Amino acid sequence: LEAGNYDIAIENFNICISLNFINKDVYSGLQYSYWVLKNYEKAIYYTKKILELEPTYLKGYFQLAKLYYAKGDYEQAISLYEYYIENDGKDDDCYEYLFYCYSQTKDYEKLIKVFKLVIDKTENVAELNDLYNYLIEAFCELKAYEEGIKLFCTLLNRAPENKNIYKALQCCHWKLKDYEKAIYYTKKILRLDPVNLEEYFQVAKLYGIQGDYMQAIDNLEHYIKNNGKNLDCYEYLVYCYKQTKEYKRSINTLKATIDKHFKSINNYKKRNIIYSYLATAFINTEFINDGINYFQILLNNSPEILELNANIAYLYFKKNSYQESISYYQKILKIDPEDYPAYIGLAQNYEALNEFDFAIENYQKALSLLPKDTEHLSFSLKIGDIYFKQKKYNDALIEYEKILSKKDLPPSFYKRISESYLKTGHKEKGLHYLNLLKKSEGEN
Repeated sequence: LEAGNYDIAIENFNICISLNFINKDVYSGLQYSYWVLKNYEKAIYYTKKILELEPTYLKGYFQLAKLYYAKGDYEQAISLYEYYIENDGKDDDCYEYLFYCYSQTKDYEKLIKVFKLVIDKTENVAELNDLYNYLIEAFCELKAYEEGIKLFCTLLNRAPENKNIYKALQCCHWKLKDYEKAIYYTKKILRLDPVNLEEYFQVAKLYGIQGDYMQAIDNLEHYIKNNGKNLDCYEYLVYCYKQTKEYKRSINTLKATIDKHFKSINNYKKRNIIYSYLATAFINTEFINDGINYFQILLNNSPEILELNANIAYLYFKKNSYQESISYYQKILKIDPEDYPAYIGLAQNYEALNEFDFAIENYQKALSLLPKDTEHLSFSLKIGDIYFKQKKYNDALIEYEKILSKKDLPPSFYKRISESYLKTGHKEKGLHYLNLLKKSEGEN
């Protein structure tokens, strides 16, 4: 047994039983061997045999509870843990196992009730730090946030400056949308644990919810600079930059992020958020050429990343360099012929070049590839407008009539559809939409 030869140990223990040499040590050896081998049924069987020989062996009930726990039979485990505690079992790990079982069975009211009993008989409540997460979960699942705040404030009086209790209070106040208090307790956590990066991310989100985007940016930049690992931070950071129009600042931060973490940002969605916003920032700071050069360097290092081509193409488009923009969108389509944003980019370039047939062809191709949950009607408006520019009024009307159910149509739409009807001899409809145009312009 000590050498770890459990199969041999089991064989010899069974020989002892066959010779009628039966005692607690034999059953304990079999229990332990089967436990290590993860044969929980056999381990449970021999634990029960031990308790048959010695019904007052309290540790045996704790071991039996742990076996049912390991097996996933939490109801049985709970009854045995509760028996162990009621009979003054001394193993402190018992509570963590018990609260986990309550959590798995979603018996949150019992969890809170037992936790309060544990608090009452615990002299130093700081010893319960590892268990507070179960209590937070219970209050949150029951939506009993005020009760949770009351209990945790009582605990804070007994254990001042306790990071885990501050965390619990932060959570409850956040759930109640009391963001000021949630920020207050997050700051308390950071004062005790200034290297706790995740709390910088949490407080950034709280500031963002309140609309204090500069404070959010400060904390998110600190989080990223110190190698925070949650990729959601980039989405939050870009959103805050958009709200504050901090374009120059965002260029410096995001370039540093890409240069430092480029290979670790493998999530397409997160990576594309960074690249797309960075392209926007270059445009808004009038550093379009710098943006093209920067993305080209990245592309040279990682030619397989399609969105780099897309961002270079977009920057060329905003620079009115349409042929260069077209060439990069075409590179994308050689790699992925079903990349519908590339067809949209091509259509926009051809439209700018007054090559309307190519523009329509690419809008239609994009439309055929759009995911089902993507809004389609705006493409009919774009195609209709191109036909209108070409004075192909019947074709324009076919597209415009597809979007009549769309809300908040611009005055320009009513102007063009009314003119299209009038040009094709539909005077009544033309006048109808002309009246809608006047009404729309009056409201604006």
